[in-house]
Amino acid sequence: MLKKMLLLLLVMFFASSTAHAGVTLTYSSAGTDYFTMVITDGWKINVGAAQPATADGDEAGHARIMTAMPDDATPLWFGLWVPAGVHDFAEAGAYVDSLQPIFLDHVQPGQRRIDELNGMAVLYFNGVGKKGEEEMDYYGAFIQLSNSTVAMAIYIGPHASTVSHGEGLRLMFNSIQPVDRQGGQK
Repeated sequence: MLKKMLLLLLVMFFASSTAHAGVTLTYSSAGTDYFTMVITDGWKINVGAAQPATADGDEAGHARIMTAMPDDATPLWFGLWVPAGVHDFAEAGAYVDSLQPIFLDHVQPGQRRIDELNGMAVLYFNGVGKKGEEEMDYYGAFIQLSNSTVAMAIYIGPHASTVSHGEGLRLMFNSIQPVDRQGGQK
């Protein structure tokens, strides 16, 4: 299964890096499948080796990261990963606070709230910050995939990008499903 997913990702990357409607990708790291997500038509997918180091240089914060961007040069970034060492929402708050200086400057946090997504508990957070001189929105979520595994999803972009690509972002986020450790979707 993992070899097939890697082959699919490579073919997509070299063919034009654009996924088509209805394509479901599986996020895996260190040989473990964690969740699936349906990719919005016309979005590029990239799988990186590691997430940026945390502000204190903590190497344990590294994880494989998957990013999605629209194929129209719109300035926005949507990333997903399973952060090492984050097992529940109590640990998630400190983790996101450690990332703020890496992703944005002059961060003004908004609200945090707990809800549910596809049967999983979700901790939502949002706010605004600056990248250089440009103001950016950010929206994020920690998704409790299992009792001891949390995934993170975050969107960062100017407000105009939030408005123009909001529906595609919502569709992808709302499609996230945990992968059962026995090899299928839960």
